[in-house]
Amino acid sequence: MAAPGSRAARTQRRRGPTGRAAHQGTGWDNDCVDGAPFRTSRHEPFRTAILVHCGGLDVSPRPAAHTNCRRPRKSPRPSDTARMEHHFSDSPWEEKVQFARAVRAGPHIFVAGTAAVDASGTVAPNDAAAQTRYVLNKIERAVVALGGRRDHIVRTRLFLTRRSDAEVVGAEHAKFFAGIYPAATMVFIDGLVADDMVVEVEAEAYVTEREG
Repeated sequence: MAAPGSRAARTQRRRGPTGRAAHQGTGWDNDCVDGAPFRTSRHEPFRTAILVHCGGLDVSPRPAAHTNCRRPRKSPRPSDTARMEHHFSDSPWEEKVQFARAVRAGPHIFVAGTAAVDASGTVAPNDAAAQTRYVLNKIERAVVALGGRRDHIVRTRLFLTRRSDAEVVGAEHAKFFAGIYPAATMVFIDGLVADDMVVEVEAEAYVTEREG
């Protein structure tokens, strides 16, 4: 401690208390404070302190190990990738192109673009109404296989090769989803993988609990 009246004592009075005592009653009492003293000089009149807050930004130029702060533990991060389940149908294109008919990721079920085709080829060639019924039932089977129901389907996308089929395809969609009202889009395209395929449908479902 400096002798009263000395230059060091006058400097200490100008500085005021240092360390944790400097912050008592200011709301900083329970925070971690680096004990580094305030610094002044004739050429640098501003007093500075190094304060390190628990859980905050470490502004100390020294390693964190030199402070009295206990670093909070980080919460474990949830898995970035939900566990996925796959469903396959009898379409030969799934093996050729290496895709699943439907994939479930968490509560979401995504059904691939589905056309009226089985192991023997196109079902109901060029018949838009019959192909639509076949496709929608196939989509429902995929959703059920992954734990959902028809009324869990929240989104459909219909791809038609003939604009003249819009009304009949829309009518089949309306009968299948009566009272369910999924969000739907109808798009007209130049063609599908076979000339006698005239309808393809994609779908998405949202399932909070597994059925059965």
